[in-house]
Amino acid sequence: MEASARKKKRPLAAIPENLEELSKPELIKIIQSLQQQVAKKHKGDEVVDAKALKAMRKRLRDKVVKAVKKMAHNDRKKPYSEISDGCASKAVAVALMNGLHPKSDTARMTRWVLTGNDVSRFLGIERLVHPVKFDGMVLSFGGAPVHVYAWAAFESLEVKFENAS
Repeated sequence: MEASARKKKRPLAAIPENLEELSKPELIKIIQSLQQQVAKKHKGDEVVDAKALKAMRKRLRDKVVKAVKKMAHNDRKKPYSEISDGCASKAVAVALMNGLHPKSDTARMTRWVLTGNDVSRFLGIERLVHPVKFDGMVLSFGGAPVHVYAWAAFESLEVKFENAS
């Protein structure tokens, strides 16, 4: 019982007040434990690799095009599509956005808004998506079947990163 009381470990962050009295091996253990704690804190700030960003951008592009093609379009309304995808950290989201300045950056959420040709540059595709689903009114003369080839253009894109709480 006395042996276990002697070997009781002190918390990693605790630095004793009597550093001059400690032996060299004890000082080395304290420094190593502090280094491990610092390394754990900075583990989330790791560099984002380009291959993962390229794969994430491709996945986003495919989801966006699929959602736009599925959404019914007509001449009266401006449809919008919404997709979601996971992101490991805010550093990954910032790297994905190529250093674009966010429209709003709060503790809870970071938001970027792209418009016009910036959307197609970000996704790496043309601004027009075709063919898309059409649900508007079509006049048919002579009873012939009508086929409408519709296209859609990107007006804006809003990207949000919500911090985990």
